[in-house]
Amino acid sequence: MTETEKHKKLKLLGRVLLKDRGYENTEIFEEHKVEIGKKKYVVDVCGMSKSLMDPKTTAVECGTTNSEKLINLKLCFDEVICLPYGILSLDTDLRKTVEEYMIKVQSLEKEIIKLEKTIRSQEQSIEGFKERVKQHEKVIIIAEVLKRYADENRHWWTYSRNDERINALMQILDEVVPHDVLI
Repeated sequence: MTETEKHKKLKLLGRVLLKDRGYENTEIFEEHKVEIGKKKYVVDVCGMSKSLMDPKTTAVECGTTNSEKLINLKLCFDEVICLPYGILSLDTDLRKTVEEYMIKVQSLEKEIIKLEKTIRSQEQSIEGFKERVKQHEKVIIIAEVLKRYADENRHWWTYSRNDERINALMQILDEVVPHDVLI
């Protein structure tokens, strides 16, 4: 009986699984014959570790396998894996799902970058606002002090040039408020 393409693909998948589990190429066999009692079986793919420290055996059955064979193989192997024909289509579906999630993750990462830029921009705006508030607070303090020195017509320029407090306030006022605002 000739082997189908699906069965060959499953056997290849079995080899990959065994490689992932730590078996070397020299420890992986296809169409391996075993005898259990009076029954003879052919294992599609199997791994047999040659390590003295960690001897292990794994059988991989591909496609349709009867339960009696799987139970008997468990008597000879540490682990028995069954890869049904449907697993190849599941693999495709799983790959599509993973790709969809990866696209979503990339989209979310881009959104995070945009939000971080927005946050930095807002933080800069807040710092600028805080600085303007400080300047306004200085102007309010200066205005309150000048009110004390203003006459009833609010002519505050009638102060004495020798008054050091007023001269210091005028110097601060020159730094904080543009001249055209005071005129």
